[in-house]
Amino acid sequence: MKKQYLLLTVLIILSSPFYLFSTPGLNGSSPGCSGSGCHTFQDNSVTVVPLSNLQVQITLTGNSGNVGGELVNSSGTVVAVINSTSSNPFILTAPSEGNYLINAGYKSPSKRWDSTHVALQLPPSAPGNLVGQFISNPLSVQLSWSDNSNNETGFIIERDIQGPDAYTVIDTVPANQNTYVDLSVTYMTYLYRIKAFNPAGQSGYSNVAQIVVPVELTSFTASLNKSLVLLKWSTASETNNMGFEILRSSQTDFNNWESIGFIEGKGTTTEFSNYEFYNELSEFNSTTTLKYRLKQIDFSGTTSYSDIVDVEFNPETFFLAQNYPNPFNPTTNIKFSVAKDGFVSLKVFNALGIEVKTLISKNLVSGQYDVSFDASEFTSGVYIYQLSTDNRIESKKMMLLK
Repeated sequence: MKKQYLLLTVLIILSSPFYLFSTPGLNGSSPGCSGSGCHTFQDNSVTVVPLSNLQVQITLTGNSGNVGGELVNSSGTVVAVINSTSSNPFILTAPSEGNYLINAGYKSPSKRWDSTHVALQLPPSAPGNLVGQFISNPLSVQLSWSDNSNNETGFIIERDIQGPDAYTVIDTVPANQNTYVDLSVTYMTYLYRIKAFNPAGQSGYSNVAQIVVPVELTSFTASLNKSLVLLKWSTASETNNMGFEILRSSQTDFNNWESIGFIEGKGTTTEFSNYEFYNELSEFNSTTTLKYRLKQIDFSGTTSYSDIVDVEFNPETFFLAQNYPNPFNPTTNIKFSVAKDGFVSLKVFNALGIEVKTLISKNLVSGQYDVSFDASEFTSGVYIYQLSTDNRIESKKMMLLK
């Protein structure tokens, strides 16, 4: 008795995975048949192809007059049925995503049936909120987006550099990833869009993100000439470049960058361009390390930063700064510094070398000075101002425009 009981148990266990594989009754809420409606099982006579919108195409091999089939959910309930049709293949539609059993068979001329499984799902929803950010080092564009699906297999990333609508696929990423870095960029304007995909199909496209990779900066240097720092940089090409904001930070707080000037860019050009900017340092009265960088700004507001360059300034030197403003009308300021106590003169000459004004002629202690020159009584033209000490003489030109 025990052996017979064990044998019966094994048979039940072995047969249990197939309890849903039953002859299609094609006329009720439960799969199966009874009486004369039953068919003969014939393996591999049914093939299925998932379609869009939770539809599945069912094909029975061989000649037939009428066929039928039913779609059974994981709970064993028939959710879609065609009792009899002359169409082979025919289509059933599921009410929702999921795994389904398909029972299908011949109504005539012979009664045969088969079963198979199919997984049905909807195409994923389109991703959204696509944004891009230009990264200068390494040169790249970083994309990020919102994943609006829970059934995607991955995302397709497309890029357009020729326009309009000349998109090409540049990569794919797996499900649940919502960032991507494009390292294959150069200096031009790019359009990006993405879409999700799964076995059921592809989503619509996200919004389009436009990114300008604006300036190909080939060099950026800083050199110190007495109390002036000369910043020089070059570009090999520019795209939509509004200009460069010059930023400076001192050793007192290298995390705090101040804007000290702006130089207009060349817009869009493929030619080499050279730029210069002078930074006058008379405001510093002790040895100071200064750091500089460029903030490139395009016309759409996109920004990027150059590398950082630095100089060390020692004010205990003799220097004569360029007057400011220059050209001027009618007043301008002249800054200078002397390294030691002694006699100092600061004079103004016309273009013929004739002295027209003495601004300083006396002993001064070492340090920095700022002198105002009022040219109300003079005519427009080029003038020369000259700083003299016991062992140094330096001159610079200035322009009076009335």
